[in-house]
Amino acid sequence: MLDSKHLFRVFNFIFCIFALFKSVSSNINDMNRQSIIITLIAFFAIIDVSAKKKKEYPRAEIKVGYTYHETFVRGSDGIIKRDIPFVLLANKEQSKFYNTKTEFKDSLDSTPQGRAISHQLLKEAIKRYT
Repeated sequence: MLDSKHLFRVFNFIFCIFALFKSVSSNINDMNRQSIIITLIAFFAIIDVSAKKKKEYPRAEIKVGYTYHETFVRGSDGIIKRDIPFVLLANKEQSKFYNTKTEFKDSLDSTPQGRAISHQLLKEAIKRYT
């Protein structure tokens, strides 16, 4: 079904076509003009029906975020403290718990193109520190 944005575009287009036909109406009779407009309306309706609909993803009903404070000893660096953020998204059907910093890297590593980008980023980081 046409949503309001598409409906506005279709009617706007039809209005422009109708105005064009009206301006050259000496060459086109009324029956021909009506059949062309009906054909255009049917064409846009078929295009909209055949268009792919976006996949609906479940929405979170609750979002909980917290930060894990980690303290550890690392060789000559001494005591290291760092904060690791986590997020929990949940609804009645499912939940997702993840670290916001590593989600990007995990997503990259899930496809061949992403792994190539990940390797490129790693090479650039190594060049900076060597």
